[in-house]
Amino acid sequence: MSIFTSHASRRASAVATLAAAVLMPLAGAGIAQAAPTISATPTKNLHAGSVVKVTMRGLDPLSGYYVGLCQNKYSGKVPLCTGQRKSIGNQLWVTNSPGGTNKIPKNGVVKGQITVTLKGSTVPGKKVDCRKGCSITLFHDHVNGLNILSRVPVSVKY
Repeated sequence: MSIFTSHASRRASAVATLAAAVLMPLAGAGIAQAAPTISATPTKNLHAGSVVKVTMRGLDPLSGYYVGLCQNKYSGKVPLCTGQRKSIGNQLWVTNSPGGTNKIPKNGVVKGQITVTLKGSTVPGKKVDCRKGCSITLFHDHVNGLNILSRVPVSVKY
């Protein structure tokens, strides 16, 4: 009798085939990365000139992100954020692309800071009113869709 015809070897072969079928799609998947998050401090009674320290986790080094003080409720695709993109310190462009303000290491953790401004032109040219509610907001950059990933609500004093 051949080893491939015994009951035990047919069962072992079936188990090995089933295991290969289940595990094969996972072979190139790697470890799932957690969704990007942001934490910020301080978050209460912010005013123009307040410095907010931020920590972002779960960032993909091959992607790009923005961080800013953004209005919670808005219409349109682009988040409404205070400051000007060309003014250093009001917003962050976290990317490994040239021109970014902060690079993303392999571990996906980035620390930075923004200086609160309550004026300036937003990306779509609309005024932001934080009396309606604002957050320190992490969102994908212009290359990656501008979708909001994480927010930390803040209170702002005018």
